[in-house]
Amino acid sequence: MTHTSRSLVALLVLCGMTVCTAALGPEQRLVLQTTRRAPSDLEVGGSLQGVPQGETRFVSYKSLLSLPQENYTVADDTNFGKTVHISGISLEKLPGWLGAQNGATMVIAICDDKYAAHYPASYVHAHHPLLVLKVNGLEPDHWPLSVDRLPMAPYMVSHPSFKPSFRVLSHDDEAQVPWGVVRLDLRREQTVYAVRRDKPA
Repeated sequence: MTHTSRSLVALLVLCGMTVCTAALGPEQRLVLQTTRRAPSDLEVGGSLQGVPQGETRFVSYKSLLSLPQENYTVADDTNFGKTVHISGISLEKLPGWLGAQNGATMVIAICDDKYAAHYPASYVHAHHPLLVLKVNGLEPDHWPLSVDRLPMAPYMVSHPSFKPSFRVLSHDDEAQVPWGVVRLDLRREQTVYAVRRDKPA
């Protein structure tokens, strides 16, 4: 890191921001805020570099738009009920840009109703989910309503297409396409699964 870059980081820290440089190119610095500054800010928690355990940070919609975007035409997302064009950020790459700690590759998308969708590495590699930032070129305030006639903002997760990768008895692998996402947690898979095993039946 150059002297100028170190000075910029120090200034941002004084302003109440955390700079995450993991897996980012020299031109890209994703800034995590210590407080929510707009309703569209995405809350981020879990295992983050330089962030004390249990604390959360926030990233602005504008910062997320500055990251490399992937674009797909989607015909099988049941939330839409029709073909739409989506653009957003790969959940495979997002942990690095958010400054996840080593091994914290599982993304947990938490919705405004507390529903949580878990994305382990195997699911991400099989289905390539995106954190959706635009639908048909429109920002969240202008997204179409869900098939249940509910607003899907501020964030959602979708896929380029979904083909079940396994079947257990008569149950196929199902798409995880939550909307109303307000927070992402970055976790180590072994830790998450260990906690689940320890819970009483």
